[in-house]
Amino acid sequence: MRKLFTIVAMAVMALAVNAKEFTDNLTVVYDGETTTQTQKITVEEVEGSDGLYNISIADFVFGGMVSVGDINLTNVKGDSDTEGFVTFERTQTTISFMNATVTLNEGSRMKGDKLYLDLDISALEEIIKVDVIFGDNNFPKEYTDKMIVTFNGTNFDPMSATINIQQQTDGKYTLQLKNFMIELAPGYSMGIGNITVKDVAGEDVDGTTKLTVSDQAVEITEGDVEGVDWSFGQQLAQANLKATISGEMTDDKLNVKIDLPAAEVSVLFGSDYIAAGIDNVTVTPNASGVDEIYDLSGRKLNEMQKGINIVRKADGTTVKVLKK
Repeated sequence: MRKLFTIVAMAVMALAVNAKEFTDNLTVVYDGETTTQTQKITVEEVEGSDGLYNISIADFVFGGMVSVGDINLTNVKGDSDTEGFVTFERTQTTISFMNATVTLNEGSRMKGDKLYLDLDISALEEIIKVDVIFGDNNFPKEYTDKMIVTFNGTNFDPMSATINIQQQTDGKYTLQLKNFMIELAPGYSMGIGNITVKDVAGEDVDGTTKLTVSDQAVEITEGDVEGVDWSFGQQLAQANLKATISGEMTDDKLNVKIDLPAAEVSVLFGSDYIAAGIDNVTVTPNASGVDEIYDLSGRKLNEMQKGINIVRKADGTTVKVLKK
């Protein structure tokens, strides 16, 4: 009996690992009335399949009081693309509630932590018709390109970075720099986290969106790269940082400059801006000839302290130095 329980527990754990839960607004239109509620939906990739998914909606209610129960769409074909989207094909199923037909319509898709579903429910020869929308179809645009960081007056080597931009309902934009970190020395990065700035103004000019905002509040959350210490970013999160942003974007290209003056951080993102930025960056030689020294939190030091120090040499290379 104990062995049976173990097998069942392992099976449940396996399902949980493959399942992903989404929480968002569920908008229901029935008999001319629209209601919105918070709903959880689970999407599980069928193990060993070629892009098949099970989509489950628990305890679905419409009309404010009509309980349908659970809706389960099984073996839904999902087509993946290079941008990370999974687009679901049109799928129909029959549920026990009045022998109703549930249709998952084309255009339903998911990416990362965001899910959008468009469903129809019909019963009694379409006397009962319910339109259901989960989430919204406004997915953030994701840009991956090179980035140069200036920290405490020091310019660091270009690195790869990702910025997500999503349009808000008021027409402005939310910008997020994902997993922002500064490589102080080979193999050692100072983690800051996800930098999010809302209410960035966007003006469309000849097919390009000009992005601008000044002195705007910054939200910092921990990144999701394993092995990186994000504690410095959490310290900055308590400092109520403000950002100034300027840049431009198209469907496939983003160039942006992000300044965090209080943290002495400046970011150039995008190959066009980096090319221009490199040409215009002036590196002031250290007149004293003494290398720049930082602690593990990125603070600049006048001299080496006990423990590990990050030393940036005049040629731009960095090394770790242990002082006993």
